Amino acid sequence: MVLYEALTQNEAGYFYNDQLFSGIAIQHNNGVVVGRLVFEKGKQVDDYTPPYLNQTEQAILDTIVEDVLEPVHVNGQLYSGIIYTVSSNGWISGENVFFEGLGDEGTTYHYNTNIRHELSLKSKLGDKLSIDEYYEWDAEGRVVAWTVVFENAENEAESGSISFAVNEDQSLHYFSVGGNFTLVADNSDRLVCPYHSVIDNLRQYNSFSLESFCFGCSEQALKREQEIKKLIVEFKPKSLELYDFSGRCMEFIHFAIANGVKQLEVIDYASEQEKAALHTLMAHQYPHIKMI
Repeated sequence: MVLYEALTQNEAGYFYNDQLFSGIAIQHNNGVVVGRLVFEKGKQVDDYTPPYLNQTEQAILDTIVEDVLEPVHVNGQLYSGIIYTVSSNGWISGENVFFEGLGDEGTTYHYNTNIRHELSLKSKLGDKLSIDEYYEWDAEGRVVAWTVVFENAENEAESGSISFAVNEDQSLHYFSVGGNFTLVADNSDRLVCPYHSVIDNLRQYNSFSLESFCFGCSEQALKREQEIKKLIVEFKPKSLELYDFSGRCMEFIHFAIANGVKQLEVIDYASEQEKAALHTLMAHQYPHIKMI
């Protein structure tokens, strides 16, 4: 993504940095965007439409923004629209959506490359479900953080999420699932980074020695206990974190410890009685497991 004026043209086509240009060229008039053109190998092939749910018709360059700190103002007013961040040589390092001055969706890129650094995106799946996606990539284009949340506006119990992050050595730092998390896997192909392909890529690194596995013990998630157990077996987490703990989670704890978990942290208990029951169980059956 570059400014249109950063391109040069001859009979072979449009060039950027002496190479036939493939990407998006932003046309503007004194900082106000008036065109977004898609090029492939020096030839214009299409117009670019940003993918964001909350975009407005307004799009500008950051060169005319009055204050780079949020909330962002333009012409004395809180800004709603897209702002393109312009770097050296006409290269655009970010495309970010603002609503009433605050950043919402958008993309940023690693320096002097088309490899994304971050992407935040909202979308709709029918009338009821909304999808929030957030990703981070390293400079080689590998996914290092991945969060997808499906929210059901009419039935919170039918919402679900999956989130994970990767250490610098490409080992998994944490993996978290909650609610009806299978919505994420079932709609993998709709996502910018499909769940199944990302999981396949992660299998290349460090045998999945996972530091922490987070699990929300909701009724919807427990219905999918077998899928969770498969993840526990494959990822081999060192620590298990549980939310919304109740007695229904006891069998899951037994399974996780049998598969190598050495530390247990419970974030939220359903009742004091169930908290006491868990601590009694751990003291008698699993004194070697660290409780947090």
